[in-house]
Amino acid sequence: MKTTILLSLMFFGISPAFAQQYDELESHFRLADTTVYYVHLNAVQGGFEQIAYHGGRIGVIFDDKFGMKDSVHVVLENSSDQNSRSYVFRKNFGHNRFLLENADLSGLEEPTIFGLSLVDDMGKKYTKDLLIDPKKDAVPVEAEIVKSPITIDCQTPSNTLIEFFSEVKGGKAPFLIEWKFSGSDSDHEKLLPIQGYSSGVLVDLAPPYQIQLKVTDSCGEIAYQLVNVACDASRPNYNSILFNVDPTRKRIIEK
Repeated sequence: MKTTILLSLMFFGISPAFAQQYDELESHFRLADTTVYYVHLNAVQGGFEQIAYHGGRIGVIFDDKFGMKDSVHVVLENSSDQNSRSYVFRKNFGHNRFLLENADLSGLEEPTIFGLSLVDDMGKKYTKDLLIDPKKDAVPVEAEIVKSPITIDCQTPSNTLIEFFSEVKGGKAPFLIEWKFSGSDSDHEKLLPIQGYSSGVLVDLAPPYQIQLKVTDSCGEIAYQLVNVACDASRPNYNSILFNVDPTRKRIIEK
């Protein structure tokens, strides 16, 4: 499960280069106001994927390796009564995400097995059994900062440019994502009703500095992670960055 959305902060302002991507994000906010449980059908086949279901929708991730056809059929079948729904989606070569509209499972009272399947362009069938359990407790929210340096210049620190992504696991969407940076009065926050790699910031601050990620889910649970960013003066070329996670702020869960 992976959804990447980039919000660029150049001196803590939104870069025009990402205006189109920002507009797409705003559109996503309007369409996705509940949790989406994504199932990757290219993953290892067999066994059950258990979902602690507390309302929301089912999505499918499928990596098309051929690109011979422009559409694909996805079938969701309730194993208890053999009722099934068939969906037709337009697809592209490569990575695809589909949302099963009208697949509302909020009426479930007991754990139920669903079969999810599709057939690729060469006739290979991909299947995954889902154990949808409305009684299973949801996993507590966890937050992690993923680092992706673009430019490292510790001889001229102001030239350093680093992307940070927030990875959110567990919890219940929508989430409030908050970034805070040391040495600045500017904070950035955005409500993101999705899970996975959920937001990113492009930071051009000169090291050393501190970046904190705070994630609040819709139940009020909070997870933090804090990372100290500094140049590594011990390296010969002096162009290495150290990312030290503060142990007191690593996946702390608050209520």
